Amino acid sequence: MEPSQIARLRADDEEIKFFVNGEDVVHTYQKPPDREEFTLSVREILTLAEFTPPKNYELTRDADNHTFASLDDRVPVKFGERFTATYKGDTPVS
Repeated sequence: MEPSQIARLRADDEEIKFFVNGEDVVHTYQKPPDREEFTLSVREILTLAEFTPPKNYELTRDADNHTFASLDDRVPVKFGERFTATYKGDTPVS
């Protein structure tokens, strides 16, 4: 890859910042030319926010209190948007 192509790719990168449980998550991506809004799957949001394994959590958008039903749901993410990850896995018994 030519150095000019690398510079062009970096210039095309965009950054989005959102929050999960009050902690900021910054993600750099290339905006698809055919889409206006940026989306991530619930699984991707939880993984980026380090809630793993994602199958043990559910994600709720704080603005409208919407809980997403599937890890594969696509979520339009806006800069500064806030989400809550809630643990729903088994509780270990000692």
